[in-house]
Order: sequence, then C-alpha cells, then structure tokens
Amino acid sequence: MLALKGADIIALPTGSPRNLVDLWRNICRVRAYENGLFILSAANTGKVDEQHHEFAGNSLLASPYGEILASLGDEEGIMIAEVDLRAIEEARRRRFGLRDRRPETYRMLTQTSIEAISAS
Repeated sequence: MLALKGADIIALPTGSPRNLVDLWRNICRVRAYENGLFILSAANTGKVDEQHHEFAGNSLLASPYGEILASLGDEEGIMIAEVDLRAIEEARRRRFGLRDRRPETYRMLTQTSIEAISAS
C-alpha cells in the first residue's frame, strides 16, 4: 500500500534474532524489489536483558533492484549511503508488478470478517 501511495523509501525498524539474519536480509531485498522502492532497515543489536534473545543487528539499505547498497554487521554504528530516487522510476518501468495488479482476483484477502469472505 505504501508503494501504491507513492512511497520512495520505507523504513523498517526491526529486532530480529541472530538466527534469522539471512532471512531478514532477504526479506528486505525482496520487498524493495517487488515494490520498486528503497527499504531502510534499522536493526537492534545486542541484548536488552537476560530474558530476551540477542538481536542480530544488520541494518541495511536495499535498492529497488533488490541490491544491498549499504549495511552494518552486528555492531552498533551509523550507516551513511546515497539514494538516487531516479532508480525507482527506472525499476518500475522495467517491471510491471505494481502497474499490472489485479486486485479483483484477491479481494477475499482484504476482507475483515468471516461473513464477508463467505459471501464472496
């Protein structure tokens, strides 16, 4: 919805556990690619207390092509990167996922009640 409403960059604060680092990085890359925009993931790192898992860190910036443009490891830090917003228009011109959507084929997924689903 954010891409359809014109978002250029989506910020995703996260606190993934260490064992999900690769999965989280791939999710960010795929979301950037499929929506033709930049994903900026700001990730917690370290441990809050003994009752919580250890956070993975790995903040990143993914391009509309699904490339990781900048990233941090599991250390605290500041990430600085340039963003070329022209890449959004170019990526969306090459791929037609947003343009060729057919919401009528998945309307049931947006229903909020059992009655609405069974009426379809």
